[in-house]
Amino acid sequence: MLRRYKIPFDAIWLLAIMWSLFIVDFLLPISLNFLGLSPRRLLSLPNIFTFPLVHSGLWHIVSNSLPFVILGSIIQLYGRTTYWLTTFIILLVGGIGTWLFSSAGIVVGASGLIFGYWSFLLSSAYFRKSLKTFAIAFVVFIFYGSLLFGLFDLRSHISWAGHFWGLIGGVVAAYWSVKNIRNAADSEI
Repeated sequence: MLRRYKIPFDAIWLLAIMWSLFIVDFLLPISLNFLGLSPRRLLSLPNIFTFPLVHSGLWHIVSNSLPFVILGSIIQLYGRTTYWLTTFIILLVGGIGTWLFSSAGIVVGASGLIFGYWSFLLSSAYFRKSLKTFAIAFVVFIFYGSLLFGLFDLRSHISWAGHFWGLIGGVVAAYWSVKNIRNAADSEI
């Protein structure tokens, strides 16, 4: 059941961290690319939790900001615990998949998380089978259905693997959330 909607501070705080890191990277004579993910380099594996926070330029972070906050905020309708567990699962599945299969140099940016949030919202309708989740999935697909084309963007500076494995992580998170917190108090939808 939908309860009183609360401001999605968690997604906003994560976005604030992204923008803070971007400003630090821009203003200081250092590069935060060391937080990025270098595919198949063992020392880079812990960066599956940091690479979505770093962006390669102003257009990159601007284009990720709005969908990140909107889709993340919608996930928070499912509850705060669901939001954080979904984010963690997408980071884990998407990060490991990107680490294993990406052909890009250093991978940075939140687009894998965005694809994961998007696929979580769409696949939740399938797994939960409620009118509310179908309505949410319909609206999300209408506004963000063009994300599908991002799966086929094979330009060398874009990690198709980050998009694809983020999407897979979102499906895994939706399946997990239904199987493990179907009756939990945190599941508001």
